[in-house]
Amino acid sequence: MESADPEHQVVVVAGGCRFELCLTQEMVQELCREPYCGRGPFSEDIPWCATHLGERSMLEPIETAKNLGYATRDRADYEPDRCGGGAGADLLVKAAVAQASAPEMVKVLIDICFDDPDEEGPWTFDDHLEMQLRHVIDRERLRLNNVACDEARRIRRAAATCSVCSRALPPWT
Repeated sequence: MESADPEHQVVVVAGGCRFELCLTQEMVQELCREPYCGRGPFSEDIPWCATHLGERSMLEPIETAKNLGYATRDRADYEPDRCGGGAGADLLVKAAVAQASAPEMVKVLIDICFDDPDEEGPWTFDDHLEMQLRHVIDRERLRLNNVACDEARRIRRAAATCSVCSRALPPWT
């Protein structure tokens, strides 16, 4: 038990997950895995809130990206247009930018969310489906790289000065 208010709620940690039990309403709500954080997880595939995901060691977001990719692939059921990671993938890429590992995160998301068009699959004998898959993969890679660039620009504007010498950073376009 992490915390308890005997008349209202109890926060319980079990199996690495955190749950808030509202005693007066007989309900259970999953919480961000960061201790004492009252926000919920970003999604069912990302167990931290948007704020705390960026603070994790890089191995945890990579594992989360793999879980997101497998879940996305399972839900897409061989429809390439439905395989993109969406808002969850964007959040993981932004967290990776803060840790200087965005290219690795983009590669993991692309490799796991999408089947390899060079491997055997339902598109093997259908050139149109194979071309569609390649197009969707390229489009998602470009989208995720744009998310990474936008986040890098946002961080640079927010920092405004070099962390080593404290001089103003030159504009980055």
